[in-house]
Amino acid sequence: MIPSLTGSEADKRRAKRHQVSVAGRYLLADRTEWDCQTVDMSPIGLLLRGQARPYHGQIVVVYLAGLGRIEGTVVRLKADEFALRIQATDRKREQLAAWLEGLANGESAQRRIDPAVLERAAEQAALRARMQAQTPPEAPAPSQPAVHPAVGFRTYLDSL
Repeated sequence: MIPSLTGSEADKRRAKRHQVSVAGRYLLADRTEWDCQTVDMSPIGLLLRGQARPYHGQIVVVYLAGLGRIEGTVVRLKADEFALRIQATDRKREQLAAWLEGLANGESAQRRIDPAVLERAAEQAALRARMQAQTPPEAPAPSQPAVHPAVGFRTYLDSL
């Protein structure tokens, strides 16, 4: 069992940890899925309480309610908890930090949609609508040729 961090060790952390309790699910390398609950989080790390115990160094995929997918590597194990070092892009870390700050300020855990994402989705929908309007309707495919029983040559029914 690893002892808890003392004040001076906790101050060495690269990012502020938030005590948040969010329900979710996690997937292990053997493709099993388990329920979990967060204990604390930062944009760099995540402490989870779960039913199944992963091994040290294992990559775990976590789906949290209101936040979505987070991938991380197991860096610390306890009896019923394990810590992950989050593997994410800088943009994802910024989103996670903003989400955590929002939770700390009393906001709902529901995910806020980025206005830029909404604008991009609207532009793509308008482009698809324009492309469909410009595309001429496809001509129907000719029917299968049939062999005329009396003559013995093929005729297309739609040409008669």
